[in-house]
Amino acid sequence: MNSANREGILHLLVLPVWRVNKLVYKNTRDDLKLQDLQQWPPRSQIPKLLPKLACKFIPFEGSEEVLSRFWLDRVSYNLLHMRFLDEHSQWKLGEEYQLQFLVKKGIWTKVSVRISYINSRKKKIGMRITACRGLFKHYIGQLLLENNSNWSPKQLYKLQFPVESIKSAINFSTVTTRQEYESVINLREKAYLNAGKISDHQDMSDAFDDRSIIIIAKHGSSVVASLRLIISENDQKFEHEDSLIIPSHLPRKDDMLEITRVCTHPDYRAGDLLEGLFQYSAYISFNQNRNWILGSSTKSLLPIYQRLGFQTTSLVFEHQDFKGGDKHTLFYANKNDILYGRKVSPLIWSIIYKDIYDFAARTGLIKKVLIADRLRVTLYLCFGFFIKKLRKYKLHKSMAQFNL
Repeated sequence: MNSANREGILHLLVLPVWRVNKLVYKNTRDDLKLQDLQQWPPRSQIPKLLPKLACKFIPFEGSEEVLSRFWLDRVSYNLLHMRFLDEHSQWKLGEEYQLQFLVKKGIWTKVSVRISYINSRKKKIGMRITACRGLFKHYIGQLLLENNSNWSPKQLYKLQFPVESIKSAINFSTVTTRQEYESVINLREKAYLNAGKISDHQDMSDAFDDRSIIIIAKHGSSVVASLRLIISENDQKFEHEDSLIIPSHLPRKDDMLEITRVCTHPDYRAGDLLEGLFQYSAYISFNQNRNWILGSSTKSLLPIYQRLGFQTTSLVFEHQDFKGGDKHTLFYANKNDILYGRKVSPLIWSIIYKDIYDFAARTGLIKKVLIADRLRVTLYLCFGFFIKKLRKYKLHKSMAQFNL
């Protein structure tokens, strides 16, 4: 990619969002506002977690129960580093305490700790956890992830403080500045090097970025995941055409979006981040007057795309930009098949696509619905209650392995 093209892309990306939308998102519906899409995940009625901890305990036998509050600074292996928010004379160095920490509204969990250090002047205290339930460790991990972007899920997991949800700590948006675009390029290189898709450092920008919606997931100010939706017209080339001949039976180019350059920071994998990235991408996709999505994947990741509703083809090829790596399989999907659950299981539809269906219904994207589709969606909505219960059960089961 020559410097002129690179500067042209960067010039486009530093424009305000509404201007980028006007230049690139050529088929945007007038009745949808981009800012509605950028307020995602949908604003919850539950306030964001703050790194404040409340615990109650009996300082010594025969005394009354005391409530103490702390500000959580950081953690090390099974050790909480905190600051006092109120009176702290009752704590004794080296003593063990049986505490009850508030983890959710009205829910207290028992935690046994030993005081490792006390700094009265700086109002700091260290508590070594000697016994607790996994629920408490997940809560601590989530607190730190949502309030301090210096912590990654991988770091917290190593310290025995796994997180419940990565995507709840992430802001999803589209690239609007030069700095964000450069961060995406750096992330692509790092992710592909880690995955063995490229063998040495190389520029991961190209001319297709110039006509793409580049979607990013940010933890604090850091871009930790990204993908792009390439918008092509009939007289323009798909990125995949650099590596294979696109079958003629596929829909017209001006009715398709091409999804490529999917990448995640190595420290943010094995969680629900990719789920959130695709969910936000679906929001953006439904704002385009295009009915099909085209993409490709290596064999190891293909089951993920199949569960998301993509149909695989028999075309297996070596990607032009990732020579020497695993071969890719071409896949595609119709957005109405996804929206109405035709090619998606009730579980995946309820987790990922239910909110998108609600969004499409609310903004008038859904017009005429077939009776079969209406019945299927109604059935999937009924399944949603049981699926939430199932996910909650699986979460508590996974938490149990971190019991002390």
